[in-house]
Amino acid sequence: MHNSIRVDFEKGLLYLPKLREGVKIELHRRFDGKIKSVTVSKTNDGRYYASVLVETQNPRNKVVEAKSKACGIDLGLEHSVTVRNYFGSYKVEHPKYLRLGEERLKRYQRALSRKQKGSKNSEKARLRLAR
Repeated sequence: MHNSIRVDFEKGLLYLPKLREGVKIELHRRFDGKIKSVTVSKTNDGRYYASVLVETQNPRNKVVEAKSKACGIDLGLEHSVTVRNYFGSYKVEHPKYLRLGEERLKRYQRALSRKQKGSKNSEKARLRLAR
């Protein structure tokens, strides 16, 4: 379909139809198969990500149907939640890091709101908040 989309694994380059030269990329992992499409997106902090859709002969992940839909949930002190089902048990830690992250986010939002709009420092604060 798109024979102009190529990935050079040795040089770390992504070739797209509207670009004359390859773009230097950091590969998450190698893949094989026919490239169907590439979606390029930009995050708020200015980073670009390319998502490559590949058609392969043998898929990597096999779908396993659950034999039982029942599960047990235990609220505890050491772990916030323990979920037990047919496949085993899964423990959820207390959301201490979530709370710390929310506090940091509030601090960055306050700092950004105090900056003068359009200034260099407001742009730096916006990037810090986006990260």
